[in-house]
Amino acid sequence: MVKILSHTDNEAITVAIEKAEKKTCAEIAIAITPASDAYFDVVLLCGLLLSALVTLSLYEGGITTDYVELLAVQIAILSALYFVRPLHRLCIRLVPRAIKEHRCARRAMEEYHAIHRQLPVAAPFVLLFVSSAERYAHVLPSRVVHEKISGEHWDAVIKDFVTAAPSGLAKACIVSIEHISVITAEHFPENGRHHNFINQPIENE
Repeated sequence: MVKILSHTDNEAITVAIEKAEKKTCAEIAIAITPASDAYFDVVLLCGLLLSALVTLSLYEGGITTDYVELLAVQIAILSALYFVRPLHRLCIRLVPRAIKEHRCARRAMEEYHAIHRQLPVAAPFVLLFVSSAERYAHVLPSRVVHEKISGEHWDAVIKDFVTAAPSGLAKACIVSIEHISVITAEHFPENGRHHNFINQPIENE
């Protein structure tokens, strides 16, 4: 599993969530993933195109005409694009933005439902989802929160996240957590209710 946050960053975000939840009865959670999707289809397409060009060049250049050697080159290229992280990230950068946003949104909803199932149905809940490879962040409020707080407020949270991002992922998360607590405290003030979910950021593959 690839860890994005250092131990220090993890602790800082945990403390920020604990402080934020002292102001509001809403559950605040953060889910961070290196990438929202493995993009097997994109890596496969890039690998097939690149390996075809390389093997064609080797064949036409007379460097090798051996079928087994050419096949080995193709397998090596496909493997490199999938297992070598910098090459894999390069493939992801080639994915159209609309496709990346769609897959990020889908993964965000999966994370939301996985966490929400662990909470009481009526509990106010807000998830900040971050996908590193796609540089994507999204806020997902539960229905009870959505009914009282409009989407413009969450857009402002993401704007603050983007502004703080150059200072580091942990800093951006902490700024967003504080902003979320201010927004939710107005409609869901702290009432002594026990918070049911862990305060540590969730890091997934």
